[in-house]
Amino acid sequence: MNCRVRELRTGRWTALALAALVALSGCGSRKPPDLSPRIEAATAVFGSGFDYVYVPSEGRLADEAFLAMSRVAGPRKIARDLATLMAPAENEAVRVLVTGPSDPKTLQVVLDALSFFEGRRIPHLELLYLGEPSHESLLARELSAVGATLRFTPYQE
Repeated sequence: MNCRVRELRTGRWTALALAALVALSGCGSRKPPDLSPRIEAATAVFGSGFDYVYVPSEGRLADEAFLAMSRVAGPRKIARDLATLMAPAENEAVRVLVTGPSDPKTLQVVLDALSFFEGRRIPHLELLYLGEPSHESLLARELSAVGATLRFTPYQE
């Protein structure tokens, strides 16, 4: 399997998904979620050679605050970092899995990242979204608008 895990809050690449989850959780005392079902789902779609972006949840209230700030102040850093990861898809193949435990937050991060490509095309992007089935049509429309391809797999914690 050839996937890269990117911890977007700090922008550092890490080799092990477990290390990224401990860093994302903010402390080592919380039990990190099991990434293997998500990685297996992406491997079933992409085979190998994809980036893996996990949008962390900081809890319901913090996630709601994140959504409100995103709507008022614009895309947050995690969305800007995801857009940077997607940008090479203007000219080269980019395959990325995006998922997280908070479906509304993960969806908002993807939509905010796509907002950086308004009026531009990223035709070589294949984005696999693991999440809430009701998000599929919106994501398909938004990705199609920039020439990208959506791969969707329903997923719930």
